[in-house]
Amino acid sequence: MSSQPPLVPFNIAATRQAAIRLRELMLPYAERPLVGLDFDEFVENIRKRLRLAPTAAVFVSLMHLAGTPLTPATIEGEAWRLAANLKKLRAGRPVLPWVAQRDLEWVAARIVSAEPTYDSSAGKSCFRYGFQILSGGPAYMTIYKNWSTGMAKFTAGRIGFTRRTGSRYRLHTGYDLVRMLLYLLVDPAQSGALPGFSATTISSKFKSANREILKMRARVIPCPAGYSLAEMPCHKCHVGFVECPAAVHRHSWTVKVCPRCRLDGWFDPDSVEVICITCQRGPKDAHHEAAASNG
Repeated sequence: MSSQPPLVPFNIAATRQAAIRLRELMLPYAERPLVGLDFDEFVENIRKRLRLAPTAAVFVSLMHLAGTPLTPATIEGEAWRLAANLKKLRAGRPVLPWVAQRDLEWVAARIVSAEPTYDSSAGKSCFRYGFQILSGGPAYMTIYKNWSTGMAKFTAGRIGFTRRTGSRYRLHTGYDLVRMLLYLLVDPAQSGALPGFSATTISSKFKSANREILKMRARVIPCPAGYSLAEMPCHKCHVGFVECPAAVHRHSWTVKVCPRCRLDGWFDPDSVEVICITCQRGPKDAHHEAAASNG
């Protein structure tokens, strides 16, 4: 493998603000096919909003949208992709949608999902993690990778968790890695239809941001919903990270009758599972004791 490129720190806050401004500008064009003068106006408004010189960079960066109605999801992705690559646009270089990885590239990412699974090639249980890429060529794409318990613990020790027994910042469960920031080395040798990575690292700024989330999970910073750690550890909480920064899944769970235990149970709206969360994780609590006694 060729030598690794330098790590360029990524400013999430500045990118988020630029993406918000772009999203607000794009929303009036939602569900309208971008053709002719509409497309030209769209491109020019974005160029002005980003305060860029009148080059072809923005036009070329958005050509793939010509003739296509913009959906809210497309707007979210395009706004972040442009905002995350603003330095490149300012240099007059277009930011094209990712189709292949040609060079090694460090990108910022956040772990946004964790799902227990079985790795048949390794012959062991593991977690399938979702990584939302925040910077670089693949910005805003989500990729997935299986990590064993050992790899999860190794990575946790580098990005803000502590390994000491009894520490409040230990990795208690594989779900605890959700919401953590890190850098991924996107590698052409690991990439195909989607980007793949061969290494991870961390910056002091990302490590500090991760530790703030861990402080909330340990209740050093109070839970926004008022739960104590004994009442509701974050990896068992129904609230999603759209609402709570310490949560370990995206959307808040909903309640339905579970076809397995026949009780009201929590369901993750992002999951394809047809049984409740408690049934998925095993009969370890009073929920299933009650189901057994009623059966």
